[in-house]
Amino acid sequence: MGGYSAPDMHSVRLMVMPISLLCCLLLCPVDAVPHPEPTSPSTVLSPSASSNPFSCQALLPKSLPGFSHLPPLPQFLVGLALRNALEEAGCQADVWALQLQLYRLGGVEATQTLIHHLQELQEGGHADWQVSMDALTSALHRSAWEQPGPNRVRRWLSQADCDNEQEQSVHSVIGELPAVGAYYNLGTALYYAIQNCSDKAKERGKDGAIDLGYDLLMAMAGLSGGPAGVVISAALKPAMKAGVQRLIQYYYDEKEVSVP
Repeated sequence: MGGYSAPDMHSVRLMVMPISLLCCLLLCPVDAVPHPEPTSPSTVLSPSASSNPFSCQALLPKSLPGFSHLPPLPQFLVGLALRNALEEAGCQADVWALQLQLYRLGGVEATQTLIHHLQELQEGGHADWQVSMDALTSALHRSAWEQPGPNRVRRWLSQADCDNEQEQSVHSVIGELPAVGAYYNLGTALYYAIQNCSDKAKERGKDGAIDLGYDLLMAMAGLSGGPAGVVISAALKPAMKAGVQRLIQYYYDEKEVSVP
């Protein structure tokens, strides 16, 4: 009989989810606004062990449970976002090591273009839509449909692993740092979507969208540069995010009430 078997269709669906998420982010036009010089992040994180929520190791894709068992495309997409998080956190040695892995997965030119587009989006700039689409297509051709070998077992997270305590502790710290939190939320949203942790993926995706808007507001207000800007931004961010989340919850509550 022709057609796909059930496992094949399931694999295709899980591949499409992260592609769709990244496409929505990369291909969304953003108005250009002035952006101050980035802060020097060298004092934000240390390169020490991953048990320390402030360490560079905690931002590496391999720190996520089961990451090494993911197919090449999900590894590439998650790695793209976390590579930028590492750079914003001042983890230069880890940035270069991860970037070399991304080159192998998605190609040099496509990887560099997509990294730049993510940076443009976070900074409120305007990247070329067609160039980004071409780069994404190139990366997909290179790695999208490379399936694991017949002896390699695909591992999905249990519900308990969807609420991983160590990763959550990293998120609670990293999420409040300007720019770093936005990239980290994007990367982990893709990761949890791939791992079938839908609630956690939605939560991180929502946080990432809020983070991108907040970082843009801070840039427009001129508050994202210098040590003082980092302190002010980190202090204001929780209140702003809580307000947006309450507004979102209010919208859904009203929608449920209005449904007959």
